[in-house]
Amino acid sequence: MKDRRILFLNRGVDDLSDYLVDSLFIGLRKIFGSNLIDYPKINRMYEGFFYNDGGRHIKEEFYGKGFTLYGYMNDIIVDRTDIELKIKAKFFVNHIFLRTLEIKLKH
Repeated sequence: MKDRRILFLNRGVDDLSDYLVDSLFIGLRKIFGSNLIDYPKINRMYEGFFYNDGGRHIKEEFYGKGFTLYGYMNDIIVDRTDIELKIKAKFFVNHIFLRTLEIKLKH
């Protein structure tokens, strides 16, 4: 899977979790490794995100206390530079653009 460079575009908001998107990211990273480029970087997924690991967030205050998804992935080296140029140059084999639905309930 060396030549399969995949761009994983996300909202770039670390304070909002999205369990479907984040679970998909974990699975794809296990398959493609550093060839899966999360842009912008999904910081909440990596070690060091939470305060007890040196980060700025307190796990107990995160929704569901982070469950078992957040703050556990190794922060491997991924090239996130010049993304716009790489898209134009067709550097990526696939693009994954994820956006969740936000539903507001009226009481």
